[in-house]
Amino acid sequence: MSIKVVLKSGKVDTFEELVALYPVQGVEIVNPEDPMYDVERWVEEERPERPEGEAFAILYADDEVTRRVLCDLQDLIDSFETLETEEVDWMKKWAEGFRGIEAGETLFIHPPWVHPKEGKNNVVLLPGMAFGTGSHETTRLSAAALEKWLRPGDRVIDVGSGSGVLSLCAAALGAKDVLAIENDPMTFSNAEENFSLNPFGEVITHKEGDLLQGVNKSCDLIVANILPPILVRMAPQTLSVLSSGGIVILSGILQERAEEVKAAYRDHFRLLEETALNEWSALVWERKE
Repeated sequence: MSIKVVLKSGKVDTFEELVALYPVQGVEIVNPEDPMYDVERWVEEERPERPEGEAFAILYADDEVTRRVLCDLQDLIDSFETLETEEVDWMKKWAEGFRGIEAGETLFIHPPWVHPKEGKNNVVLLPGMAFGTGSHETTRLSAAALEKWLRPGDRVIDVGSGSGVLSLCAAALGAKDVLAIENDPMTFSNAEENFSLNPFGEVITHKEGDLLQGVNKSCDLIVANILPPILVRMAPQTLSVLSSGGIVILSGILQERAEEVKAAYRDHFRLLEETALNEWSALVWERKE
């Protein structure tokens, strides 16, 4: 089943955050106000065309999940309509719209059909069902933080690795080894293919797991681009794996929810940096000695 959901003004980011909690098959969000259409770094011929009209989402899910989304998120929705179901060629849809994007000062995340950029740390990413192509604000905030705070030779853990985009950014920036942890096995084939497309992907180990539970290796840096309640739950687990003076990069946080994440980390960490892009925040912490 697929439905078109017209979203209320200013509610797109909240809908995007909350719909990720449901076992949907896919979501396509079209937001004419998305700042990505105004990013100055676009080469003009690569700039995606801004859509017209209201922001909406196309939701692909079974009937029961669809009913739950419409009921639970009704305060974010103006209207909806059922669409004629058709098989969605996700690769084709991404090929039409994803031309790569720069993150930080040196990273360029691009699909195989787009040429790498000279002088950049190029990351090849094959878009798939897993979240994370570099275009979302939270991914760009996380990648920029990795660029600033990761030191060559660091041991990195990427929690909620999804498509593997942040693991690949860490490897491209000189991480010695990267442990990519993901609890959704449906993302694994896409992530594994992404790792194989990059020569530095060989430093990445891919693991199914629930946050940091059962991890028996230490690290110098943790990056997690996931929802605030999950970041809060992860906070005590970081102490068993992160070295003294180690760095934690947290994103996936709407600015209005940053305080609840800060409260979970401030006892054992110093806040080094808080960055924002539109309505989203990223927090960088250093473990206290």
